[in-house]
Amino acid sequence: MTATEDATARFLALVNANRPEPRPTPTFPALPASGGGSSYANTALARELDNVRNAYEGSRNHTLNTAAFNIAQLVASGHLDQADVEAQFRQAAHDAGLPAAEALATIRSGLRGGSRHPRQVETSTYEAPMSVIETTLDQILGRTPTPAVETQADDPDEPPSLDASSWYARPVLDRAAQQAAAPEPALLARTDGTHLLYPGKINGLVGESESGKSWVALHAVEQLLKEGRRAAVLDFEDAASTWVSRLRLLGITDEQLTLLRYADPDESLDVVGRAALAEMLADHDPALIVLDGANAAMTLLGLELNDNADATKFNRLVLKPLTQLGAAVLTIDHVPKNSEQRGKGAIGAQAKRAMIDGAQFIVEVTQPFGVGQRGELKLLVDKDRAGYVRGQSGGARFAGKVVIDSIAETSTSMWVEAPHGQDQGDEPWRPTHLMEQVSKLLEDVTDGLSGRNIREEVKGRVEHIRTAVDALVEGGWAERSTRAGRGGGVIFTIAHPYREGDKPPTREVVPSGSNRFREPLPVTGSQSHSPYGVGTSTEPVQDHLPGRTGSGTTSETNEAGR
Repeated sequence: MTATEDATARFLALVNANRPEPRPTPTFPALPASGGGSSYANTALARELDNVRNAYEGSRNHTLNTAAFNIAQLVASGHLDQADVEAQFRQAAHDAGLPAAEALATIRSGLRGGSRHPRQVETSTYEAPMSVIETTLDQILGRTPTPAVETQADDPDEPPSLDASSWYARPVLDRAAQQAAAPEPALLARTDGTHLLYPGKINGLVGESESGKSWVALHAVEQLLKEGRRAAVLDFEDAASTWVSRLRLLGITDEQLTLLRYADPDESLDVVGRAALAEMLADHDPALIVLDGANAAMTLLGLELNDNADATKFNRLVLKPLTQLGAAVLTIDHVPKNSEQRGKGAIGAQAKRAMIDGAQFIVEVTQPFGVGQRGELKLLVDKDRAGYVRGQSGGARFAGKVVIDSIAETSTSMWVEAPHGQDQGDEPWRPTHLMEQVSKLLEDVTDGLSGRNIREEVKGRVEHIRTAVDALVEGGWAERSTRAGRGGGVIFTIAHPYREGDKPPTREVVPSGSNRFREPLPVTGSQSHSPYGVGTSTEPVQDHLPGRTGSGTTSETNEAGR
């Protein structure tokens, strides 16, 4: 077999994406060998067999009947052997998931009908193997249309059997028995043992730039590698060194890294690329395939992000084939930068969300992290077709809190905490690490410090330090007051020491003019940068307690003392 024929065989196998049940290993059928028939007839048979294997559920019987009818016309004119044709159609029907008895009846019905209309072809219509490949690529990529093999849907002498139509209503139990049951989630485990990703399905992570999406995918890969299972990454946005360094931080050894395959494509998915993907699926058999950068992947293939037809092509061309052996596919995508333009799902065509047949999550930062810090992300269910994940999510939406602990600086720990009851993860973000640093600083002074003094002593982004000070005041751990004397100025003093994880002190009646023991005010923010690519910048919080101005000065009167 030549290199071209081998690539052709792998390509034809990979486009078989819609089988009802995954098989242990992929098959790579070659183009039918010429058994005395013409090259045109063999090529036509190859195309019709491919149509049968790629037929969508609900159209397979009709496609099989039409294909058998078309090829029977060439059998009747002596270009192909009927027994060989029937055997190959039976195999293609089996590959497509059709029951053997039902498929055989449909094949023979089509063959009988087509044999009544022999079709002659010119011997000069030979097509070389590479032209067959290019023709098929043209059809899939929507380029120059290729004339299809002549079809005749109706036979006036013997019309196709009615049950060959997808419109034919069958007993529902018989139909259900032909379809595989929906799998339950089996990857990306939370601390309570619940899993969030579906095997054999397309799952997704969407969020703003630097929201931690890739870290969630890293955690899913980390879990698999530590279990001795395989994974693969198709990376359109980053580099292998980033994945290796972060996985090592998560405790993955070089021996475990041998279970991970990585590709960073920079060319269109041609027939050689398809063969390479097919080989990876067959030889490596990954349980999870991460596709990082769905938008970049579509652009590389010349597809428009906002075009539903192109999104559907991307699904059929890339995503569906990756699931054919049961791997969970996890795409990483962006949401629109303008929050007012956001709906459900990722940026671009609605078909991008429609192609998710597993679960998709929106990733949001609730506490930024970096070297020496601990951060938190929130997973919100955006789509869950089977409903298993929503059933284990707070308010059917909050799937869990992702904790990224890098306090040790030389290592990182990650876990996904389950929601508590109907908790929907709506607590305001608080920079708890900085809050503890500010608290310790104020504990060491007796006269208090100004905001400028605090920002000079504590390391961190200015806006985060301001948020930490406000959170300490609003939580009752610190007090804000005006310095006595000419010039005044706002100073902050400690009321109760704060350590990460502490809850606000118990409320009590306080003297007039004091800010202690107030209920925390919500803290709002917008995304920004941080050392690990995950961060939230927060504008200074305006005070809204009675009599308090935005500058932080106090002139309130306790309502109980009036």
